[in-house]
Amino acid sequence: MMINGLKRTETVVRIAKFEIQLIFNTRLLSVLRGIKESKEIERKNDEKVFTP
Repeated sequence: MMINGLKRTETVVRIAKFEIQLIFNTRLLSVLRGIKESKEIERKNDEKVFTP
């Protein structure tokens, strides 16, 4: 009985860790995407300034 309960707890912990990792990766990806987009906007603005 205890072995079954322990396995269930391990599975829950494993799933929770996976979900946390997934949330972290998703947030990191959106941050990186935001940085990339803001750099592209800056580059376009620079091109507008420097084009005669």
